[in-house]
Amino acid sequence: MNVIDLLKSYLNYEFLSKTSNFLGETEHSTSKGLEAVLPILLGGILNESTHQDRIHQIWDLINHKDNQSSLLNNLNDFSVEDISNESQNISSSFIQLLFGENHSAILDGFSKFSNFKSSASANKLLNIAGSFVLSFLKKKSTTENYGVSGLTTWLGGYKREIINAIPSELKSILNFTNLTSTINKEFDAKPTSDENGSNWWMWLIGLIGLLALLWTMMKACNTDDRDDMVQTKIENVNNTLNDSTTLGSNKINSNTNDLMNSLDSSIKAKWDLLGQSIKLTLPGGIEINAPVKGVENALISFINDKSKIVDKTTWFNFDRILFETGKATLNPVSMDQINNINSILKAYPSVEIKIGGYTDNTGDPKANQKLSLERAEAVRTSLLEKGVEGIRMVAEGYGQEHSIADNNTEAGRDLNRRVAIRVTKK
Repeated sequence: MNVIDLLKSYLNYEFLSKTSNFLGETEHSTSKGLEAVLPILLGGILNESTHQDRIHQIWDLINHKDNQSSLLNNLNDFSVEDISNESQNISSSFIQLLFGENHSAILDGFSKFSNFKSSASANKLLNIAGSFVLSFLKKKSTTENYGVSGLTTWLGGYKREIINAIPSELKSILNFTNLTSTINKEFDAKPTSDENGSNWWMWLIGLIGLLALLWTMMKACNTDDRDDMVQTKIENVNNTLNDSTTLGSNKINSNTNDLMNSLDSSIKAKWDLLGQSIKLTLPGGIEINAPVKGVENALISFINDKSKIVDKTTWFNFDRILFETGKATLNPVSMDQINNINSILKAYPSVEIKIGGYTDNTGDPKANQKLSLERAEAVRTSLLEKGVEGIRMVAEGYGQEHSIADNNTEAGRDLNRRVAIRVTKK
């Protein structure tokens, strides 16, 4: 996932709706403005990266005590008004450093591009987005232990994607001369395919990666702690994985029987408890295969039942999601259920979800929280790669909180190690 998609992944419809109401603009205009402003702000940072004084001033704003990285994880808990007010000074300084004397021209161009009623809306959105980007960069630099050089180098790896994401109508107004020049050659570190589309080597790398995953999975299942791979009530699987991993124009199809043979017998037994696989028909004629007692059936029933309201307590535990032991790397067998969830979300385009990750209470609580978040994000990323819009999904890690079983027993700890899904909007 590139940096633009990663940024947008934190945004959801609720935030978009709140922001449009705050601005007094349509959701379409607000969404268009957000799509444009995020790469503009990132591009502005890269444009200033060769100016030592300004890039260090930006770095100081990123690390300012009033810049809250927690904003990203609790976006729905903040009012847009609070974000705008609290970030006003920091974000305004940030934007001034990026645009300087060109600020008025950029503001006017951005307002016209977004079809805003007034430039005041554009200015407010710039400040909100500025706060959002600063929070994102603070979180990234803290997580990865980046300094100013490390952060700009990491960001520079996505230079091409950032340039391409900036609307062509605004590029001439922005006048990011350093960004579009070849001065910062270190920022072009990300390899790209040649112009003739000769990317066969990427297929080879992908194939090697897939084989490595299969080998790791089989090895992990022979260890004493293999049960840590099980998220919750892992029980039955379809005869054939619906997923195919695309490498260039080639597709590699995995056979479930082969994958099942690599799984521990205890896992297979749990899968059997979900019953036989049945065909489920979704709106638009989409068909999926899922166990009778699988989470897919329960999720579809909830979505279709108008009497069941959306709340913060109704969660559906994934029952066929596996991870490598102690890691957030998805086991290939997980693709069966992920493909089904992808089909459900495409069949119900108005539905939005939250993905929650959980652990048992063994080990360090901070490490558990981190692992739970990474596993939730891994599921979300997989759905993103299949085409589900990032604005419809939020991932959150709860660590050892919200246990559903007794942590004093192995069976209970097994149930507590899980990833779950909650409908936030029908």
